[in-house]
Amino acid sequence: PPPPVRRKTPPPPADSTGPAPVPGETEAEAMIAAELGLILEHDAAKYPAAYPKAQKRARDLAVALPRVEVEDMVTAAAVIERECVAVKAAMGHADADDEDYAMAAVAVRADWIIQASTGKAIPKRSAAPADRVAAASAEHERLLAAMEMDAKRASKLEQRVGLLTAGLQKRAGELSAKLGEVCAQLATKEEERASYENLYEQEQAAAPRRIESLMELAAAAVAREAALQVVYADRSAELQGLTATAV
Repeated sequence: PPPPVRRKTPPPPADSTGPAPVPGETEAEAMIAAELGLILEHDAAKYPAAYPKAQKRARDLAVALPRVEVEDMVTAAAVIERECVAVKAAMGHADADDEDYAMAAVAVRADWIIQASTGKAIPKRSAAPADRVAAASAEHERLLAAMEMDAKRASKLEQRVGLLTAGLQKRAGELSAKLGEVCAQLATKEEERASYENLYEQEQAAAPRRIESLMELAAAAVAREAALQVVYADRSAELQGLTATAV
């Protein structure tokens, strides 16, 4: 957007309690009209509504607006803030907030209508019945067009949301299937873990009895071997005696 135009009106003093004085109403109006004309000429040349091919050439021919420094803008903002406070205090609106002004603007707008034949705003109380009907019809058409535009936007948004949700639903289905597989695998692993834990507990409980049984078997084997050794010794001695007798 083009930079703001500097307002060459004298700022109020720091201790001002009211609107800053201006040199004169005629001079102020002339200054405002000159600035508006310059802005309109600049915008009409730089942002043409038609002929897109000539837009670049039109921008090159645009009137240069005077540059406003940041410090001047900050100073002007402070001056305007003091002006607003002073004007609100002078008009008895010191306690009014933005909502109050918005409600007042809506109320004032409701008291005026746009005359269809001239396009001018006129008070509703002084308008002819035909102008009121025409204004109501025009407002109805405007609201209908706005509703249709909002409906088109809503339809486009609904289509976009449908595409987005369809993709998300497909992805959610795939992830749900994978999650089901993982849950099934987890349940199987949990059963295996429980089975191995049960077997481990059974082995731990049966180990002492097994060791005791093995010890008993080993002792029985040792005793049987000792008895066999005694029998073998007796049979060997008997065989030696029989051999000596035969000789």
